[in-house]
Amino acid sequence: MNFLKNLIIISAVPLWIINSFGWIVSFVWLAILGNYWFLLGSGIAAMFLSSYAFAFAMLPSTGVTLLAMKMFEKKQKLIGIILMYISTILLIAVFAFWVFFIYLTGSVNIQAESHVFPVLLWCFAVSVAPIQYMASKEPRDAIGTTVMTLSITLGCILMTTLMSFFQFSLISAAMVYLGCMTICVNVMFYDAYEKIDLEDPLNH
Repeated sequence: MNFLKNLIIISAVPLWIINSFGWIVSFVWLAILGNYWFLLGSGIAAMFLSSYAFAFAMLPSTGVTLLAMKMFEKKQKLIGIILMYISTILLIAVFAFWVFFIYLTGSVNIQAESHVFPVLLWCFAVSVAPIQYMASKEPRDAIGTTVMTLSITLGCILMTTLMSFFQFSLISAAMVYLGCMTICVNVMFYDAYEKIDLEDPLNH
């Protein structure tokens, strides 16, 4: 976990810079092109309304997490571990659906081949901004949340790059994104399990 923490510190700054300036560059670029006002307007609306959608969509994950906690309290550790893993997958699935929906919306609205990069850069900004905002409200030592946010950010950067410059289809790029999130799921699960294991009085 020390290696992971150091990796997070190293990668957080460049990813933050990309995200901070990416939305400004893409917004100005699309505004100059002039044919993407619907995409810009709907993207801004999506960023502001996404917190309500996420709150509803994450209810299944929250419910499974609470059930897992009950299992740990009852010393049903194996069931609790399985439920915790399912909860982590459900949470990642919510954000994966969000990212794919944003990129699909952007892709079908591209009007010229030369516009692919600015449109997908805008998709990156819309996808990542609300997730990073929610993560900023979490405690600074929440390694799982930090790993999830950075994994989503890196996954979206890879999707944007592969689709813009290497002619990857949305489906092919999505497979790369899912690869990042598979690693993320296991790291988040390990972090959650480690905290539970440390809090278990039987382990002391």
